[in-house]
Amino acid sequence: MRRLAMALGQNLSGWALMWAMAFALFIGAKWITVSRLLFSRARIPPFRLMAYSLFWPGLNAVEFCTGSSVPRPLIHEWAFATVKSLFGAALIWSAVPFVAVSHPIVRGWVGMVVRPEGSDLPR
Repeated sequence: MRRLAMALGQNLSGWALMWAMAFALFIGAKWITVSRLLFSRARIPPFRLMAYSLFWPGLNAVEFCTGSSVPRPLIHEWAFATVKSLFGAALIWSAVPFVAVSHPIVRGWVGMVVRPEGSDLPR
């Protein structure tokens, strides 16, 4: 595994390696929760198992696959979530250009922005 990580690290840019590692950790955590559920001999609907594996961001497979359906969120909960998402997007798009140009690590951390080689963006 270490050799694989080193080989990927040499061929990927920093941000791509970071996302690949985050994705691998998430898939590993998903597999741990699914394998426990599969070995528990619980009766699992295949559709719920696929929905959990591919679309559910949480890591509680037992609750998702064997539990009853979750009540629909109220309209004000949807509205609040939408407002928070739009505010976050606006904050990132408007704040990143104003982060101190002399601190490229902070600028990259705030917006996950990578300065392409050869571009005329300020350092």
